[in-house]
This record gives sequence, structure tokens and C-alpha cells, in this order.
Amino acid sequence: MGIKPFDAADYLQSDEDCAQYLQAGLEDAPGDSVLVALGDVARACGMMHWPGTQA
Repeated sequence: MGIKPFDAADYLQSDEDCAQYLQAGLEDAPGDSVLVALGDVARACGMMHWPGTQA
């Protein structure tokens, strides 16, 4: 059993979580933060709305 790398998308469980995470990315000074946040949210949304799951 190995240690799994941290992925914020695993913890974004709702639209509200995603909105707050994006807001934090926008408020952070470095410009890359919002891009990373957008990628994490996109992956999380894909997981939340996967066919056969309830959103």
C-alpha cells in the first residue's frame, strides 16, 4: 500500500466546494493558482457528473 499523491479534486464534492475553491484561487497572488484551481474543479466536476452517478 503506497501513499497516493494529494489531489484537491478528490475533496471537491459539491458545486459550493468548487465555487469556494475557485474563489480562493482567484484571491491568491500568483496567476497560476487560478489555473490550477480550474483544472482541479474540471476534474472534480467530471467525477461528480460521471454517467451513472447521482449529482
